[in-house]
Amino acid sequence: MTSKKNQILLLTIFLVALVIQLAAIYIIRSAMWSNDFQAVLLKIIGIYSIPISAACGGVLALFRPKYDSKAQGFSYVCLALVSIWNCIFIARTLSFCLAKGDSPSELMGFYDAVSAQSSFLIAGVLTFYFGKTAVTGASTSAASPEGK
Repeated sequence: MTSKKNQILLLTIFLVALVIQLAAIYIIRSAMWSNDFQAVLLKIIGIYSIPISAACGGVLALFRPKYDSKAQGFSYVCLALVSIWNCIFIARTLSFCLAKGDSPSELMGFYDAVSAQSSFLIAGVLTFYFGKTAVTGASTSAASPEGK
C-alpha cells in the first residue's frame, strides 16, 4: 500500500467514524434535552477535530515522496490501531443511542476519559504518516527542478 493510499484511508476512517456518530446522535436527538444534544455533538466534534485536521493538512499538502516498502507491515499496524480507536468511540455512541437508561453525561464522561488517555496513540500514527510525508514532500518538491 502506498503512503498516499494510507493517508487517504486514515482520513476516510476518521471521517466515516465521525459521520456515523453524528448521525446516530442526530437520530435520537428527540430523546435528549436540547442542551445535552448540543453538548454531545460538540464533544464528538472536539474529539475528532485534531486528528481530522492533521490528516486533512497532510492530504492537502503538495508532495510526491517515495514510499519505503519496508514500512508496509507498520502500515497495517497503524491502520488497525486507528480503526480500533474509532470503533471504540462508534460502539459507545451507538450503545448510548440504543440504551434506554444511559445519560448524555455518562457518554461525555466516557469521551473525556478515553480520548484523554488514548489520543497520543493516534497522534503518533498521524504525525508519522502526515508529518513525515509533508516534510519529505516539501523538501523533495523544493529540490526538484520541476517542483513536483
